Amino acid sequence: MYTAAILTPNSSGLLRYAAMAAHLEVEGFGFKPDYPHHMTINLGCIDEDLNVAEVVGQTARLHVKRFGWCDRLGVCAAEVFKAEVEMKEFPVKFWQELSSFNEHPHITMCVRSGVPPRLSNDMLKNGPYEWIELDQTYMLDAVVEEVNQ
Repeated sequence: MYTAAILTPNSSGLLRYAAMAAHLEVEGFGFKPDYPHHMTINLGCIDEDLNVAEVVGQTARLHVKRFGWCDRLGVCAAEVFKAEVEMKEFPVKFWQELSSFNEHPHITMCVRSGVPPRLSNDMLKNGPYEWIELDQTYMLDAVVEEVNQ
């Protein structure tokens, strides 16, 4: 089980388009089925040391403006520089920071054949990797969920 901000189909498609526009397919990277899919928040049920339990089921926004990729490892990830979740306290709605246990919050984008997606964590933690700056900042829609694997 893990807790994550799961991308909506439209946001997942938008990141796929951005990756193709950045010519990642030319470099031999390919999309696994259903990728890009999520930004991991923590392993297991919601960790209340990171976020309040009420974030589960809420709408989230993930802000992305660049991809990190490593030819040696064969992985590409979108850096999430800001994550927030919509909270409700009657009668108002507000956005609060959504924390992740990852030192470098990200969405695994695509990987080379046979490469496990978890290597994106190693890439961002240890490098070396290159950045591909996007033409704009993408604000992606997601929902916070606890996922059974």
